[in-house]
Amino acid sequence: MSRLKVAVAMSGGVDSSVAAALMIDEGHEVTGVTMRLWCENGSFESDAEDAAKQIAADLGIRHVVCDLGDEFRQCVVEQFVAEYARGRT
Repeated sequence: MSRLKVAVAMSGGVDSSVAAALMIDEGHEVTGVTMRLWCENGSFESDAEDAAKQIAADLGIRHVVCDLGDEFRQCVVEQFVAEYARGRT
């Protein structure tokens, strides 16, 4: 099997952590990716992000955070609110 570059979406939970560990065990180059989706009171909830960062460090892999808050708000939240206001949820 050839070595692959793999991105694993990491939430800080068991499932994504095990997925990353399995990919490492198979010899792949793994990067953990955490998505920032929601901001409340001017700051992001960081418990999941902190957990994912720590797990990535424990696994010895790179970890990156993708700030997708604006896209999430526009494409998901605003559309949901508009559809909810129309009674179509």
